[in-house]
Amino acid sequence: YEGGRYFSLGLERRIEDIQTSQAICGAIIETDGGVLLEETPDGFRPPQIIQKDRAHHRTALTAYLSSEGIKARLGSAYSVFDDGLRHSVYFLAEASSRLRSDRLQVIPVPDLTRLEYPTPALAQMMKRYSVEAHIGDFSLYIGDATRGDTHSLSDRS
Repeated sequence: YEGGRYFSLGLERRIEDIQTSQAICGAIIETDGGVLLEETPDGFRPPQIIQKDRAHHRTALTAYLSSEGIKARLGSAYSVFDDGLRHSVYFLAEASSRLRSDRLQVIPVPDLTRLEYPTPALAQMMKRYSVEAHIGDFSLYIGDATRGDTHSLSDRS
């Protein structure tokens, strides 16, 4: 109770969290028999951007990739999850030209499971990608950073 009114600190904080939430938008880009990853001090990650909202992911990501010298065709959404702080969306993609970025490396798909990643959610996503790339059947993950559901992309019509 303050200023003659009751309020809920929990609700105020929740509203503040929603207003300041950010979205991560990235792509798992296949090229030259591997996947493009950026090495950071915390581990490897797919190329990604941080957006202030949850709209226009494809347009913003395509522009970013182009600025990095990567001509890629974005395909289906591959992983959509929240980690409590951010909403994350990663797309499957194929590079249509040779890599011209100094910050990204082509990592062979079998090596993806041996790398360190900045978050457990990214590690799990890349492990799932490695398995699904091996069998050639990809699925869409929807959930949070630790649990969710997968939906086969090949079942879509």
